[in-house]
Amino acid sequence: MVWNNKLHIMSGQYTIDEKNHERQYLLAKNLQPLTQRALQHIKLPQNIKVLDVACGMGETTRLLAKHFNGADITGADIDGVLVQTAKTITAQSGDNINFITADATQLPFEDNTFDVVFSRYLLMHVPSPLTILLEMKRVCKPGGIVFAQEPDINSSGSHPHSWAYDKVKEYFNALFIDGLIGRKLPAYFKQAGLHNLQYHADIAFEVHTNDLRRMYTLTAEALEGALLAKKLSTKEEHTAWVNELRRVENDADAVHLTHPVIAVWGTK
Repeated sequence: MVWNNKLHIMSGQYTIDEKNHERQYLLAKNLQPLTQRALQHIKLPQNIKVLDVACGMGETTRLLAKHFNGADITGADIDGVLVQTAKTITAQSGDNINFITADATQLPFEDNTFDVVFSRYLLMHVPSPLTILLEMKRVCKPGGIVFAQEPDINSSGSHPHSWAYDKVKEYFNALFIDGLIGRKLPAYFKQAGLHNLQYHADIAFEVHTNDLRRMYTLTAEALEGALLAKKLSTKEEHTAWVNELRRVENDADAVHLTHPVIAVWGTK
């Protein structure tokens, strides 16, 4: 989120060396149908205000603009380079969306500003998810919706079986602050005092394309520095892992099944 198409929330807490925009694009592409299936349960009138927290390149921001037709959409991310990229891409697409550079722990908005406050693959990277949720709740209007979608990295597999996908589960859970946060979201939402909680769980199953497998290869490449720094892998072991992921990526007969992706939303 995997990993993250959007997450640069606080200095020193983001694991992925996010230099390859192709990885972010593919992550967004693979997550888009999962997010859309969750959002279809949320019906709101037009002319609402929506905030996308940790928006990255704005893939989710543009998705929100399409779902909430006529809404005033703001994307916020702490990484100014990604914010500028989001502005450039969005200007080319013609969407009327605003992007700002902002820290998710201290959002620069008044209380009760937005009708919907959205995040995806954000909370898995932070030491205090409740702090972020409370900040999202603060800027949400009474009766508005706070929404989060996160992974639960309890499995990752391919057929034919590849040891590289066993390593995906092992490494992701070792590197990310909480790779199993998906199952914990309802508890965090309740602690934040959000009400009328609703849930949607989904998976991705790739058969005829290799976008998902390509995304895993690029993610593995981007994790090299973190793996070596934490001595979870040697240079040689990392190279072997990436090479095996690339082999599966290019295997026309291979299929891949992801871990669950869980969305939870509630009202303020």
